[in-house]
Amino acid sequence: MEQPANQNLPLVNTDTGVADLARVVDYVLNKCCLDKTIVFGMSWGGTVAGAYASNNNDKVHKLILLAPQWLSDRPIPIDTGGHLDAWRLVPVRESKARWLNTAPEHARQSLVPEGWFEQWADFTLSEDPWSQQCTPDQIRASNGPIQDIRDYWLAGRAYYSPANIHVPVLLIHGEWDIDVPTDLMQALFAELTNARYRLWVEISEATHLLLLEKNRHLAFQAIKSFCESEF
Repeated sequence: MEQPANQNLPLVNTDTGVADLARVVDYVLNKCCLDKTIVFGMSWGGTVAGAYASNNNDKVHKLILLAPQWLSDRPIPIDTGGHLDAWRLVPVRESKARWLNTAPEHARQSLVPEGWFEQWADFTLSEDPWSQQCTPDQIRASNGPIQDIRDYWLAGRAYYSPANIHVPVLLIHGEWDIDVPTDLMQALFAELTNARYRLWVEISEATHLLLLEKNRHLAFQAIKSFCESEF
């Protein structure tokens, strides 16, 4: 990431994400003297979490996936096409318009609580001091996940087999999510054939970024209930 973007292939693909998550889980289990833990992932992170769980059921108590990727026969918005360098610059503060435009026009003004986007943008930009100094209001994002979209999700190749997940699974999805449309969630849900049990919670008036939106509490409550349930 510290080298010019055009000097390397797309960085941080799903293989890397799964390996990193495995190290984190092992650390948590060892540090807290646990046999298993609850794993949560959103979007590409949901792919990482699902893939990890499919090969590590013995370390996962429950799995929560919020709008994870799945096979698609139509373009995926985050991939705008063209050559992929190691990383790209994302104009963080400009992303609000694109975000709101994924919701119906009548709902855009009230979708995100006042000041939340600005606070999120400030925190996000602060995560990359290099970007602050060299490309204000833009942050570097690795292109490995986009390369994987081309190699797997748009190529009809599932990165992992959901049928290999045996632990309880909660899927959460927003009804206005255009990045991971509802039919993709339905297809993934149908593939979780060996989960101990599986739940799918569809959040009304919510997009791909529902955890920052007005109905986020519905997702929080669903996650809390799932984690606390004994069956």
